[in-house]
Amino acid sequence: MQKIKLPFHIVQLQMENNPDIITTPVLDNGVLWVNIPAPMMAGKFADSYQDKLLDKGEYNTLLDYYIQGDFEQKSVKVSFKASKSQIAFRNLEVTFDYFVQTHNQGFWAIVPALGVEAFTTEVTEIESVVQESIRLDFMRKQRLNLLQDVISTLWFETAVLHTEALDLRTYTPSEIASLQEEKKKELLPKVAQKISIDKTALFGYQKELTQLADIVTGRYNKNVLIVGRSGVGKSTLVWELVHQRKRFKLTPNIWETTASTLIKELSGNVGWQENLTLLCKELTHRGDILFVRNLLELFEVGQYQGNNVSIADYLREYIARGEVLIISECTDEEFARIEARSPNYINNFQVIQLSEPKDSVELESIILQKVESIAHTEKIVLEQEAIKETIRLNKRYTPYSGFPGKPIRFLESILIGSKAKQKRMLQQKQRYVLNRTEVIQSFCEETGMPTFMVDPSIPMDLPSVAEFFRRNVFGQNHAVGILVDILASVKTALLRQGKPIASMLFVGPTGVGKTEMAKVLAQFMFGSRDKMIRFDMSEYSTPYAVARLTGESYFSDGLLTSAVRREPFCVLLFDELEKAHPLFNDLLLQILGEGRLTDSQGKVVNFCSSIIIMTSNIGAKKLQNNDIGWVEDKTEQREAEHFTNEVRRYFRPEIFNRMDQVVPFYSLTKDVVRFVVERELEIFKKREGLLHRNLELTLSSSLYDFLCTTGYNPKYGARALQRTLREVLIIPLAQQLNQYAFDEKLVIEVDIQEGQLVLDIEADPLKLELMLEELTQNEYMDFASQLRQNIVQLFEGKFYVRLLSELDILKRSKRKNSKRFWANETKALEYTNFLALEDKFEKHRKIVEDYELEMALTSMGLGALNTVIYTQMEQWERDYFKLKLELYGMLREDKGGLYLGIYGQHVKHLLKYYIEICKEKDFEWTARTVWYNEATYNEMMEVENEESAIVLRKKSCQYHKKTFSLEDKNRWKPEQGKQHKDDILVGVELLINGLGATIYFDEEGGWHRIITSDNKHKYWVQSSIKEQKTPEEVHRKSFFQKNKKVRRTYSPTHLEDVVYKSPKRELRPADQLGHLIKILDQLFNKKLDGLLF
Repeated sequence: MQKIKLPFHIVQLQMENNPDIITTPVLDNGVLWVNIPAPMMAGKFADSYQDKLLDKGEYNTLLDYYIQGDFEQKSVKVSFKASKSQIAFRNLEVTFDYFVQTHNQGFWAIVPALGVEAFTTEVTEIESVVQESIRLDFMRKQRLNLLQDVISTLWFETAVLHTEALDLRTYTPSEIASLQEEKKKELLPKVAQKISIDKTALFGYQKELTQLADIVTGRYNKNVLIVGRSGVGKSTLVWELVHQRKRFKLTPNIWETTASTLIKELSGNVGWQENLTLLCKELTHRGDILFVRNLLELFEVGQYQGNNVSIADYLREYIARGEVLIISECTDEEFARIEARSPNYINNFQVIQLSEPKDSVELESIILQKVESIAHTEKIVLEQEAIKETIRLNKRYTPYSGFPGKPIRFLESILIGSKAKQKRMLQQKQRYVLNRTEVIQSFCEETGMPTFMVDPSIPMDLPSVAEFFRRNVFGQNHAVGILVDILASVKTALLRQGKPIASMLFVGPTGVGKTEMAKVLAQFMFGSRDKMIRFDMSEYSTPYAVARLTGESYFSDGLLTSAVRREPFCVLLFDELEKAHPLFNDLLLQILGEGRLTDSQGKVVNFCSSIIIMTSNIGAKKLQNNDIGWVEDKTEQREAEHFTNEVRRYFRPEIFNRMDQVVPFYSLTKDVVRFVVERELEIFKKREGLLHRNLELTLSSSLYDFLCTTGYNPKYGARALQRTLREVLIIPLAQQLNQYAFDEKLVIEVDIQEGQLVLDIEADPLKLELMLEELTQNEYMDFASQLRQNIVQLFEGKFYVRLLSELDILKRSKRKNSKRFWANETKALEYTNFLALEDKFEKHRKIVEDYELEMALTSMGLGALNTVIYTQMEQWERDYFKLKLELYGMLREDKGGLYLGIYGQHVKHLLKYYIEICKEKDFEWTARTVWYNEATYNEMMEVENEESAIVLRKKSCQYHKKTFSLEDKNRWKPEQGKQHKDDILVGVELLINGLGATIYFDEEGGWHRIITSDNKHKYWVQSSIKEQKTPEEVHRKSFFQKNKKVRRTYSPTHLEDVVYKSPKRELRPADQLGHLIKILDQLFNKKLDGLLF
């Protein structure tokens, strides 16, 4: 093996108004990297080049990358003349950076932004050769068709050349064969990834880093187990060791993998045990270190029926003998499980305890350094208060997430989410500042918590909070008061940390609002009622069911732990707590006391960001049966004391003392039931069966009174009212609605008369009219959207872009020398016309956007129907078409007219159709008749060959042509005189001028036929923007007798055109012209849009 160094030239291009830097090799512009240093790119290129080519013996490619000498940086200006169409662009000049290298044979130049190369032998020709190469590149890639394609080449601001050295290796043929054979057998690259860290990954923890380095580079046991909370920096410690390998003189490579990757890649036809043996031998031979993420997972993979040995157990002897070097990590909980599962296994490792920094200053410093290293630009300012606020919020709500990992990830997510804002401020030459306010705002958006609950500087309006709960839960003012007091304590951070935000037991009779209060609390604290996670504790009345909450085995998720892990900021409701098995109380102790719970996989689940609500009916039965000795004096104070005493007797003291508050709920009174009835009926009206049905429902006040009376039951609370509502109203109404079609308009009145429900249902007589009105409304809604989309497409089309480009050029010219600009009448007029047209288009866009918004609001029932808008939209469409024509007329390439030739007998029959069309579309036309004169047609003429020698004589085949005018009475007669008296009329040739005439008639060519009552006439029509020669032999019958398919047929009964795909349609002759114009208009619109878009 021989080592060589190869000079490698790299260009870094700084993008304009963007912090990103593009890095590319000089000799391979197909390789692009973003925001990577030149030395790093050289290293990655060398690794790839070595692996793909040199290790296979392909050394001839070395000459392609070997360049001697230095480069000199220069710039060149390239001018392009305006395009002939004047649409793509006018005269322009662009500047490119290029690099020149001097050789013995000449001078080699390269333009990095385009990947263009040039070579010349004369130093004076360098610039001209580069210019010519750029022009050829523009022509080859058709960049001059549109101005946007030219601008796309100017994407960089500066170019900087770097020269690095590639460290490469060459081998003899025998070494290459051995190397390839070894690569085929290698397992390590398949099961793990070699760690390569190019920048600092760890900040702080220098003592632990030195300890890890000393162990790995020492003489004794080199296997290391890093123990610490999730997020404290265990993996980062290993990465930083790799980053500082030169400092610690670390020779072996470190490979990173996971248990799942190992079992996936090692499992094969021979089983994972044999492959793992080979892997251990390979690690021993290499002397490298294997870094396994999460040691506990190694104990859970590899076992199957008939084999109880896991990968961790299999590796035990290799680790104990020191044959393989392992670095792994786990949490404290996982450490205890490993020790319990396999005693003394940990003795094979040297343990490094990694804990979060105790000093707040050190913690803030670590977070600040890490976040600043994550930011890609130095123009980001991170305030110290933002870091302190992040630490405070995370310690309060996620204390069991390792520090500093959790705060760093939170701040990183803010930086990533604000990239658009950073870019906008960078363009405005302002610095992006991440401050305390933005941290709080991001935290509230992530959790759903109201800002005033998170930000200590914002006071909490306690009366408003109490009113919010009273509006949603009726008749429980005492419970609302207690709840508001708890929230005030949470707001002021007076409650102990390291536990749930709050824990409360709602106790009271059934149907009084306990569950509803929990839902309202979820809406208040976390922004949505869906943020409440409910567990019906009657389902967990057995030990096995309780085990399901944390997971039955390592491979199953716990119902409770997984739900809280997915939604950590929530209200956690344990409904009917007294029905759970007593084993659940042990889980409850951990949740209420420390705000944490360990699942079956040994992972800690955080409950400190949750509010724990427990509901119970303990003591309700005794209260309702008057077993406590009361008769009529059940005051609220006595009820509260009763429930508190019953709860104290039922729960163990350690459970009762960990509850923040026992909140009693009282039985509902008749006065409160009225409010409940009103709310339930409002909810009933919003149910899917009524909300999505076309009906009007009116409920009488007597129905409300009847439900209050019959639905009130102090024993069953509001649930008795729901049962009464279902029996009295819902079921009878459902039976009646089933007798009508779903889309039928109904008017329903509900009343109570003599204690009986009376339903008066009437089908709406205006149903059909309303349905038709709704259909028309939807059609015009689609019409408005279509119009807006059309004008948006036009704004992106080449004609409108050209208009803006021309206008911009004129504006710059005006700013440069206003006096000279206005003195040029042509430019001034063009500028005025362009500006006026742009203003018209902008006004039209605003109008159609207003139309669409109004129609959308009407469709959603948020606005009244205005039928006048239909006429306005149709008029808008007509005006918009005129604007498109005006735009086309200003910038079109074809300034001439269209030549239309009509040939055949009785040509005046077909001519009248085209004259009427021109009259309808305001097109101007001139015409001449075509006559066959035998002498003129057969006149002999001399023909010259390419050498201008006269070689033969032939007929001229020319026709006589006469000016045609509708005012000329003799227009269909030959010219007077002996020479032309026998001329035969064979056709008419028209020149049609007008805005859009060239595209209106450009597809009219082909065979036409007119059928009359006594004859059939066939015509040949040809159309072109250039004047064409009259077809030869058009005066002979044989010309028209050729068996060619007719494209259009006019007959007394129908009109048909196969080219325009217009089917045969029965039409009177008087209606045929209007139908033909309609077809031509539709095609014209499509062709015009195709040109403009």
